[in-house]
Amino acid sequence: EAVDSDEFIALEWARIPHFYRAFYVYQYATGFSCAITIANNILKEGKPAVDAYKQFLKSGGSDYPLEELKIAGVDLVSGAPVDICMKEFKSALDELKQLF
Repeated sequence: EAVDSDEFIALEWARIPHFYRAFYVYQYATGFSCAITIANNILKEGKPAVDAYKQFLKSGGSDYPLEELKIAGVDLVSGAPVDICMKEFKSALDELKQLF
């Protein structure tokens, strides 16, 4: 009852590919998890992780993506990048709660 739905909004969902394209949102989640893992590696390890990241960038599609990511210290098969990302998200939420 709190939402007005009319002919102009009835098919709004159809213009947003997140809802019907296979793996559309998965790509964002995977990329974000990888980026957080790489950033964490750099913050923890410093120069060795920066060098590994640069080597990953230089690989430029020369291997399968899962193998290239391993160069940067990201093993998506293990599930660790998702765990790292969720811990980072929890930390950000905790910080936000303290601000308000």
